Order: sequence, then structure tokens, then C-alpha cells
Amino acid sequence: MEIKLTTLIMIAFPIWAAVDYFLGRRAKITAYLGEQSSFSLGGEGSPQVRTHFLIIANVGRRDAGNIRLGHKVLPEFKFLFPAREVPASLFTVSGLPDGGQEIIIPLLAPEQQVTISYIYPPPLSRKEINTYVKSEAGPSKLLNVLPLSQYSGWVSFIGVQFTEIALIAAFLYWAFIWARS
Repeated sequence: MEIKLTTLIMIAFPIWAAVDYFLGRRAKITAYLGEQSSFSLGGEGSPQVRTHFLIIANVGRRDAGNIRLGHKVLPEFKFLFPAREVPASLFTVSGLPDGGQEIIIPLLAPEQQVTISYIYPPPLSRKEINTYVKSEAGPSKLLNVLPLSQYSGWVSFIGVQFTEIALIAAFLYWAFIWARS
């Protein structure tokens, strides 16, 4: 049985497109944990404070619901939304059985992000504060962030396209070899 290359391509590309479309249509939460900073509030002998930030972003194509941020200790914090004021009903704080607390964000739209800035006294560190980030879409990994320059949109797009083309070419090569044997 001989399979023509054009027939194989006509079957493979729609399947690839459908898988890419349906796997991409979900909410996906990414959490970025910023480095800890320490400040003195005045001159010599003045109290010290520490601060860090947590950015929660919905990088998926659907609304993310019931986002939960776990804390062993919940210090003073402030929500920072880009270019708008945060209503008090946007989040709730609840206690956990182990004595920690949890911030609950009911909804985060696609491509929306929230920054939470924490301030606390020196005996605490950021590892003693943030424990997890999870939502209805599943758990999110807390990623440590470093300020890096990003590629422009067209460079990223071309990189993704070349990667997809390479995967499809490898699949077609394998299918062609399999069909000839």
C-alpha cells in the first residue's frame, strides 16, 4: 500500500490544527514570585522592612476562576491592577485549618494579570509567606523571576512557526519511512 505525501499532509494538518486549537482553549495561570528586598525606614537604628511581589497572570484563552493563593503567614499586602482601582469585592481572605490564610480571587479574564505587593518585618522571608497558587484550571508553579529583555512579537512568532514546521516535518518523515517499509 502506497500513501502519497499530499494525502498524508491533507490528513495531518487539520488534525494538528484541531489539537492545537482545543488544547489551547483553556485557562492557564502562571505565577511569578519577585525577589525579596530589604529597606530601612530611616537613619541608623530605624526599623527594617522587607518586601516582595507576586504576579498572577492568566495566559490561557478562557476565564480562570477560583484562584487561591496560600500563605503560611499573611502580612500586609496591596493589590496592584494595571490602570484601575481594585474594588474590595474582587478578593476575599479566608483561614486555613493549619493556621495559614488564603487569598481567593473569584475570576481572572484571559491575558489579565494581578500584582500583589507584600510588606513585612525582617524575621519573615518570602519562603515563609507564599506557599501555593492554584485555580479551577489546576495548580500553578511559583516561578522566580529575573528582569530580562524579551524578544519582539514577530521574532517569537517566527520561532514558534519554525518549531511547529520542524515537528510536522519530523512526523511526515517518520510517516513516509513507515509507509515505504
